Amino acid sequence: MNVYPIGIQSGYILPSTGAEPAGGVVLPQTTATDTITKDTLRPHGNDNPTYDRNGKMNTASGSEETRDSDQTSRPREKSAEQSSDDAARVRELKRTDRHVRAHEMAHLAAGAGLVKGGAKYTYKQGPDGNLYAVAGEVSIDTSEGGTPRETIVRMQRVKAAALAPSDPSPQDRSVAAAATAKAARAAVELAMERTMQATGMEEKQDAGKSAMENKGLAAYRKSVSSVNRVGKTANAILAVIT
Repeated sequence: MNVYPIGIQSGYILPSTGAEPAGGVVLPQTTATDTITKDTLRPHGNDNPTYDRNGKMNTASGSEETRDSDQTSRPREKSAEQSSDDAARVRELKRTDRHVRAHEMAHLAAGAGLVKGGAKYTYKQGPDGNLYAVAGEVSIDTSEGGTPRETIVRMQRVKAAALAPSDPSPQDRSVAAAATAKAARAAVELAMERTMQATGMEEKQDAGKSAMENKGLAAYRKSVSSVNRVGKTANAILAVIT
């Protein structure tokens, strides 16, 4: 039995950014005796001072605060870009999965009776953690039949199964070509058998005709011999009488 195949990996989770506080921080009021000098207001050239939860003014400069803000926003932007790329990859994997399964189902439907087992798939894990089929194959029996006529019929079915998908793969076309070659050889054998059968019938007919001719000639010769014997006998009787 000759069996050939026909037929064309962890998830990413977007990190949580956390919840914003429900309200702003309430700063304690200063007493009338508090004095805010120029140096206190802008110790490092900061025109917009900020305060901590205890009401003390932060001494960090504005440039440092801006840098901290940029560093916090960059991971979020990177996560958003990564999430978009992962979504695109998942869509592509889903499209490939549908295409591969439809391809193998076409082989199975057209090769009923010749296919050995079901379809086998190669999977790849997507960013979402799911497995998607990215390749597949179906094993089909390409053995010849018991007679040239049976071989022709089988190879026609093998070829049909191999080329059943709308986009046959190179392997599919190779199997179909091999089936076509086997069918062609079987057709030559069948033609030779028919020619030999026809020739045998003619020879048999000729032999029968010759036999009939020979039989007729033998009968004629026998009759002539009988006549001759009768003639001789008659002549002998006449000789005795006279």
